Amino acid sequence: MKTFLIFSIIFVLSSEIFSQKLSKSDSLKLKLSQTTDYQERKKLLKSLFVVYHRDSTEKAISYGEELIKLLESKNDTVGYAKLLSNIGDTYTRIEKMQQSNIYYEKSVVAYEKLGDSVSVLRIQAWLGYGYSLTAEYDRGIKLLIPVLQAAERKNLIDISMQANMSMAFIYREMRDYETTQKFFEKTLEFALLKKDSFGLGVVYNQMGAICTMQKKYENAIDFYNKAIAIYKEMKDEIGILSPYHDIGLAYIGLKQWDKAIATFEFVLKRAAEIKSFYYASGAHSNLSNVYKNLKNYPKALEHALLSKKYVQITGNVSNYSIIYTQIAEIYNFMGNYKEAYNNLERAYILDDSIFNDKKSKQIAEMQTKYETEKKEIEISKQKLIIENEKFKNTGLIAGFGIVLIILGIILYGYKEIRRKNKLLTEQKEEILSINTVLHQQKEEIIVQAENLQQMNEEIHSQIEALQILKDEIEEKNRNITASITYAKRIQDAILPPKEVINEIFPQNFVLYLPRDIVSGDFYWFRKIENWVIFAAADCTGHGVPGGFMSMLGYAFLNEIIRRKDVRQVNEVLNELRKEIKTALRQTGKFDEAKDGMDISLCAIDLTTNILQFSGAFNPLYLIRENQLIETPADKMPIGIFVKEKSSFTHNEIKIQKNDVIYLFSDGYHSQFGGENGTKLMTKNFKQLLLNIHAQPLDAQRDFLENYFHSWKNKCNQIDDVLVLGIKF
Repeated sequence: MKTFLIFSIIFVLSSEIFSQKLSKSDSLKLKLSQTTDYQERKKLLKSLFVVYHRDSTEKAISYGEELIKLLESKNDTVGYAKLLSNIGDTYTRIEKMQQSNIYYEKSVVAYEKLGDSVSVLRIQAWLGYGYSLTAEYDRGIKLLIPVLQAAERKNLIDISMQANMSMAFIYREMRDYETTQKFFEKTLEFALLKKDSFGLGVVYNQMGAICTMQKKYENAIDFYNKAIAIYKEMKDEIGILSPYHDIGLAYIGLKQWDKAIATFEFVLKRAAEIKSFYYASGAHSNLSNVYKNLKNYPKALEHALLSKKYVQITGNVSNYSIIYTQIAEIYNFMGNYKEAYNNLERAYILDDSIFNDKKSKQIAEMQTKYETEKKEIEISKQKLIIENEKFKNTGLIAGFGIVLIILGIILYGYKEIRRKNKLLTEQKEEILSINTVLHQQKEEIIVQAENLQQMNEEIHSQIEALQILKDEIEEKNRNITASITYAKRIQDAILPPKEVINEIFPQNFVLYLPRDIVSGDFYWFRKIENWVIFAAADCTGHGVPGGFMSMLGYAFLNEIIRRKDVRQVNEVLNELRKEIKTALRQTGKFDEAKDGMDISLCAIDLTTNILQFSGAFNPLYLIRENQLIETPADKMPIGIFVKEKSSFTHNEIKIQKNDVIYLFSDGYHSQFGGENGTKLMTKNFKQLLLNIHAQPLDAQRDFLENYFHSWKNKCNQIDDVLVLGIKF
């Protein structure tokens, strides 16, 4: 989205500044090679910069920087500040924001020297946007606050609008969407005031993007359509692709796959017409994600490979690792683990190369700065020699005029010369003494330098050893993570598929949020004739230990239902407790493992609508006619327990139409968060369920997930989360 925004903004600016055609380039270059006249070269370089700006930005930058050097050689300030700003715009077009910001900063200095305060404010308003893209958020905010104040004081509407927009981008990158929205709303006021169609289009598109990030997809689509209408009126063929592309992202969020596909295919068609590889790459990437969600992996792979092709054409290295990771995921789903590994490894290598490229550029810039300073020192020395020669020549001329006077005072000065010679001899002896001391100090410094060199070599050896150890640890960590991830695939495979649950209970939801890669919570469904048996369980621990316990519990439930002659759900829990205690060799000794699980187990007779319930620590909530009815569980787990009863309690409930029941683990209501970092608690959890129970089940799940993440805020998730909801 960031790339598309830059492309659209700079396109509009470019269309206002530059109008020449590339067809002029050959004749202009020929004339440039044939002239040494300053004014003529200045004019030709400016024309070449304008010609190449739209279609060959690298060449435009080359001619622009050559023109900068030409102007600086003559201290020519005419158009200098504006040219610096235009080069900054060009770097922005190719997403080289560090260089772009440097030229904007130079342009600010140049305009300050000219005393053009309005242009200073205008460039600073743009520079704030540049800082948002280089993650220099504090610097951008400090720059923009006085710009906003000055623009408001001087009633500069254009600059006020741009500064507010730049502020909005900074806070958007910081993910402070509330503040972002405030600045975009202020930008919208100015855009409406000055009837700025371009500004309105950008603001509506970005407000849509904020709504998409907040999963407010319907609101996002409204904003995108407003932006589309404006771009259509402006006949902006490139700008209009940004809201079309982003509306496709909203359709993905709404899981409206057909609309998403149609939208991205439209973007591809328009991108081909205007030869926009950026939009082609983005549309193919998102079509790949759509087909991956539809489990059409060959089609997903086809679009991912096309996206990679266009990324390579644009040379946008920062997107390489993203597309290779996307291709690796698709190969993984297709079972081609070799290609999945190769592409994932390629993504890691590209991440490293991006870092190394940046470092190399920094070193090159430092070297250039050093060479420049060195040349300036040499120039200063040459100037000093010239001045001394001038002085000598002047002295000779003057000497001929006063030679008679000098001869007249030789006798008088003889004694003075002898006195000074004596003084010089004393000073020479003192200097020799000082030189001896300095020589001794030099020897000491050499010894210290040798010691430091030795220490440096030892430190370097230690660093190399640590790097080897670090690489080994990272390799082991990758292997362990890969193994755990594969274990998650196995765990996910045994859980009941969504389609199976939907066939039994058309109105249902499952909120399943593991704390780690694998989960200690699991849910279980089984249909036998007219009976449906289902459960929500919370095993001891989470992560790998919890995952092992969940697999054990799932297997034992299947075995008990298949082989044991049980008629009531409490008997199932009694048998499950025996199996767990036997498997874990629990006898009640002090030092043995106390592992087990908490569980809510239900069985419903679909012919009579009689629901059986039995629970180990985890209760059943039923909401009927806006009243929440809790059926408590026994205060003992599935496993060894000091105060265990001989049998779990059997409960029966007559289910009525529109009844909603909830089974859950304790992970949701035990989560810390909120303003004070406290637990959510069961009281608040019950109130949440009462507030949403009348909504569609999918909407309930989305609400509970969004509320959980909002409540958790910056706190870490402390446990696995599982909530089942069923409406009859």
